[in-house]
Amino acid sequence: MTEKELHKLKRQDILHLLLLQVREAEQMRQQMAETEEELQAANKTVERLKNRLDEKDEQIERLKDRLNEKDAQLARLKERLDEKDVKLGSLNARLEEKDAQLSRMNERLEAKDVQLDRLTGKLEAKEAQLERLAGTAKEKDARPVPGKERIEKKPEAIPLLGGIFETAQKDPEVLRRVADWDAKKGRREKQ
Repeated sequence: MTEKELHKLKRQDILHLLLLQVREAEQMRQQMAETEEELQAANKTVERLKNRLDEKDEQIERLKDRLNEKDAQLARLKERLDEKDVKLGSLNARLEEKDAQLSRMNERLEAKDVQLDRLTGKLEAKEAQLERLAGTAKEKDARPVPGKERIEKKPEAIPLLGGIFETAQKDPEVLRRVADWDAKKGRREKQ
């Protein structure tokens, strides 16, 4: 309202206007008080949310630190796993080498078994031959030895035989061989 219009109004109208303005001002104060309360409540909420946000930021930082620790731990475990893989590869190579060596040794053992069987057969054949010869020798020992009397009658020949006579007395086979030798020598002399 302009000043002219205000002067034209009656006192009662002016009071009525003032009363309206006072009511309006009171309503505005109430609204302002409500708005301030709402603003304070909003500020408290904002403060609470800021605190929660700070807490969440701290929690995120802690989780990041833990995540970094886990990443470092994971890297160490991967490194150890790689080392174990290398060791495992080395052990597998050694195992394959030992398997090959064992295979070669088994082949050699089989060859030795074959050779042993062959030599055992030869030994058994020689033992059988030796038994036959021993049987033949016993038969010949049972026969009188020619020349035994000559050696026994010529004790002066004993030193010439270099102790063969003593051995011959202990072992009749030696005596027989000496007699055979003497007989051969006698035949040569006769020729």
